[in-house]
This record gives sequence, structure tokens and C-alpha cells, in this order.
Amino acid sequence: MIVNEKAVIPLTPNEDHSAKEGYFVTLSGTVGTLVTAGAAATAKPIGVIITGYPTSTLKDDIATHKFAGIVKVATAATPGSIVAGSLLALDGTTGGAVKLDPGTGARVVVGQALEDVGTGGDLINALLSAPIVYAA
Repeated sequence: MIVNEKAVIPLTPNEDHSAKEGYFVTLSGTVGTLVTAGAAATAKPIGVIITGYPTSTLKDDIATHKFAGIVKVATAATPGSIVAGSLLALDGTTGGAVKLDPGTGARVVVGQALEDVGTGGDLINALLSAPIVYAA
């Protein structure tokens, strides 16, 4: 039986996510927890927030890594030189946001940019991929 063909799932936020659209979350039971900065090199996010809510009485809409469309992802305060086609990794200082994949070291690659980044903190178009955890 097919439950959901869209690869968008509802998750209860663990905190106010109304200003966190484009940020990656991990799954903790039935709760979506924002990827913390310290966990960015090891976290395996379930997906990205496409609609976030302020309280736990409403559920966020999360595009999982199986989502076939284009989503907006939040870039870190210092994202590096992201251009269309760049691989994106979780940022170690801006929890849940992405930066240019440095290509070395411990990191989690979560997608590919479809546009260039102007400044940090932008929402950019991206394709999601299954999270790939690279050890140092």
C-alpha cells in the first residue's frame, strides 16, 4: 500500500520553526529536530523544512531526501563560493544550514545547488540527495 508519493512528511517541531524554512532536521521519534551546529559533521537529516510552524500544535512540512522536486535551502552565514552545481554540506556553525562542500574532512553532503549564492543567509534552489556522511 502506498502511503505518500510526494516524499513530504509532517513532523512536530521541537521548537519554533516558523523562521527556519530551508533548514535541515533530524528525526527523533515523530519530532523534527533542527540539526545543531555541533552535529553537522555526523548528523543524518531526514530532510529540509519547507513550511515551519511556531508551536508543536502544528506540524512542519518536511521534504525528505527522496523528494524529486526543487526546494529552497538556507545557506550558512559564511557559505563559501557556492555556484550552480556545487555540492552542499551541512555547516558546522549555523545549525541546519548548508555551505559549499569542502571536499575533505568530516562532513555531511545533503544536496546540490541550482544557483549561485550572493551572501550568507540566503535561501537558494537546490536538489536534495540522500545524506552522505564522510569521516575525517
